[in-house]
Amino acid sequence: RRRKATRSRWFGSMFAWILKTIPVIAGSSGWIARAAERCSAQRNVEYRRLDFIADALPAPLDLIVCSEVLYYLPDLDTLARLGERIAQALRPGGCLITAHAYVVDDDRTTSGFDWGHPWGAKSISRVLAAVPQLALERSVCTPLYRIDRGHARDQRQLGGNRNRAIRRQQQRGVEIAGQ
Repeated sequence: RRRKATRSRWFGSMFAWILKTIPVIAGSSGWIARAAERCSAQRNVEYRRLDFIADALPAPLDLIVCSEVLYYLPDLDTLARLGERIAQALRPGGCLITAHAYVVDDDRTTSGFDWGHPWGAKSISRVLAAVPQLALERSVCTPLYRIDRGHARDQRQLGGNRNRAIRRQQQRGVEIAGQ
């Protein structure tokens, strides 16, 4: 717990110094209060409570970071729909960073945490890579965690052809959900 708080403090304060405005959005008012306390020196941080399944996401955004949160969604279909909403909230070229743990139930052939979640970093990466409006650029993988960086594609580049976007991602070696 202590280590996670230290990482969160460092991560949040790192962005607070380089970005003009940072909207911090979370589902928990307790988390927002702790984040506001940790980043009290940065006046460019705005805090909002938001249910990112039900509420509209603010847009356009340059960066969205989802850390240790996406495996709490009810199912992978909800994750896919949220991925599409995230892509719409990002400006073209805007960055999405996800950071999640590997979960035992996601892949029983490798190490992972046994937290009772049916899926983790591997499935999150696979499902988000299948969203045509998002392009996975790079992944950093450790034995227990995965961080993915991607960006929102310009809608004009998609030309409305979902299959062509998926084929391009497959050619780059990105795993696609359901394949």
